[in-house]
Amino acid sequence: MNVILHLMNDFFAHNYMKLFHDLILILETTSINSVHIYDIMYGLKTKLENRIRHQFYGSILNSNLRKMSKNDKIKFENSANLTYDIFKIFNRKV
Repeated sequence: MNVILHLMNDFFAHNYMKLFHDLILILETTSINSVHIYDIMYGLKTKLENRIRHQFYGSILNSNLRKMSKNDKIKFENSANLTYDIFKIFNRKV
């Protein structure tokens, strides 16, 4: 894997994990109660489903994908989609 592709995978993972980090910060606030949890979790689910549906990997990554070779683009998309597939498997079980 070349350096650019490796960096893009790292950046994708960082963006993906930021969604969960932001969610955790919201859940850790003292003003949250059980009534809010469903809406917060549903919001995360919706964000992830939209990213999957529209193959959105982050604005910087999406713009860089247009500049990549077809082979590198396929490698990156396969790697990113594997992460999304894990979410889809988990989502079916919930």
